[in-house]
Amino acid sequence: MSIAALPLAVKLSCCGLLALCVALAYFGPAPARSVPRQTIAALLAGSVIAWGIGVAMVSARRPGWAALVVCLAVLCESLAAWMSRSRRGDGPPGPASSPPDEPAPEDWERFERAFRAYDRRRGRERTPA
Repeated sequence: MSIAALPLAVKLSCCGLLALCVALAYFGPAPARSVPRQTIAALLAGSVIAWGIGVAMVSARRPGWAALVVCLAVLCESLAAWMSRSRRGDGPPGPASSPPDEPAPEDWERFERAFRAYDRRRGRERTPA
C-alpha cells in the first residue's frame, strides 16, 4: 500500500478526520459519565503499542501501513484524552455529574443539637488535646 498512490482528497479527508477527533477530544463536551482509569490506561497502552508497530513498519519500508497504524494510535490517544476529561470536570457537566445541593443552614443547627445530645448521653469525660 502506497500513500503516494492515494488521491489528494482521500489524504486531506484523513487529515481532517484526525484533526477533528483531536479537537473534539480537547474542546468538545466532556463525557456525561465517569470512565474507569483502567479503560483509559488500556487505551493509552494500545496507542503506545501502535506507535511501536508504526515505527517497526517504517523500518520495514511499509510507510502506508505505518501511517495507518499511527493514525489508529492518535485516535486511541484522542479517545483516552476525551474520556479522562470526565474526571477533571472540564467542559459542561453532564446530568450524572451535577454538583450536590448544599444543605440548608437549619440542617447544620439540627445536626449540632443532635450531636450535643449524643455527647451528653454518652457521658464520656472530655480531656483537652
